[in-house]
Amino acid sequence: MASPNPNKRIKKMATRDDKKVSSGGQSSKYNRWFSSEEHINRYNNFFSFRKIVIPKVISLNQFENQGFDFPEFLKFQGLQSFVEMEGGFYPVLVKVFYSNARLENSKIITEVKKKKIVLDENVWREVAGLKSGGLKVSDLNAQELRGFDRTRVYRETLINPDEEDKDRYLAEGMKVEERLISVIIALLLMPRGSNHEQVTTDDLLLLYALKNHIQLDWGFIFKQTIIKASMNSDAQLPYAIMVSRVIDHFGIDVSNESTVFLKKRNRITESLLHRMGLECVQGIWISTGDEGEVPQAIVGPIPPSKSLILQRVEEVIALQKSHQEENRLKFDVCYSSVQPLSTIGVVRPYPQPGYRNCGSKAV
Repeated sequence: MASPNPNKRIKKMATRDDKKVSSGGQSSKYNRWFSSEEHINRYNNFFSFRKIVIPKVISLNQFENQGFDFPEFLKFQGLQSFVEMEGGFYPVLVKVFYSNARLENSKIITEVKKKKIVLDENVWREVAGLKSGGLKVSDLNAQELRGFDRTRVYRETLINPDEEDKDRYLAEGMKVEERLISVIIALLLMPRGSNHEQVTTDDLLLLYALKNHIQLDWGFIFKQTIIKASMNSDAQLPYAIMVSRVIDHFGIDVSNESTVFLKKRNRITESLLHRMGLECVQGIWISTGDEGEVPQAIVGPIPPSKSLILQRVEEVIALQKSHQEENRLKFDVCYSSVQPLSTIGVVRPYPQPGYRNCGSKAV
């Protein structure tokens, strides 16, 4: 997490709201959000046009039942309440929160609807369930994280470290577990609006700490992410759900404010695994890669030893090949009994083995 540069010039963009807020007759309706004309102008010039990172939530138990390790990593860090945080969010008030946010005495100070908000350790704990203490890390003090080496950590996450371009730092070549952690970091822990497949130094710092059970100071991480986003006019605004719960925590009236409720697209479920090209075969998640490649990067119920996993995967591959050959023979027999090829409009391709669901436990 690079520390924000207080001298950075922020771009000014014109929007429809500019005319509305700057005109004296219209600005009165913004008085319920701001305590001064200066605050209104800052919101108008730098935040009214900003997008909000699409909020995401996840059920850790659902993925734990599938045999993944990352839910335990997040629980160890005290992040379960945060990543499973529910409820709607207030898009306008989130922008108001960011427009007034500043760093003072290592705390975020802001103002929403003329009420002062101070984000200290107690608020982080009560709203997001965060643990106290932990290591304060960023890409500027990565040496504080013992054993961390950016290139080595990235190569260790790859399925084929010798074949991948180690200088590109992309998530698509990672093993299943590491790729999921990388996605969760980009969508939930340090959310950004785009480039989720591009693995940053910050992503690798957090991934390394999570896998090695190194307790981090998440209040510090969230604080740095909030301030960094507020000062970068090109960045989307993160943590909409948590910011909205902070607004609720301080008893701010939201009765007349717009609220966006979570929908299916806000939830990280098994559909994400399918979009990542993963398939569950006999209870084991595998990444088949391109067509014809041998399945790699397995994840499944934790076995007594790695050799048992490899043995089971070999059995699955053998079973798939057996079914494939059996279906091919059946197809050849059927095909030989039909009309000549010249009289057939369309020849159906050889049938492929079907996809099998994992049948996860209900949560």
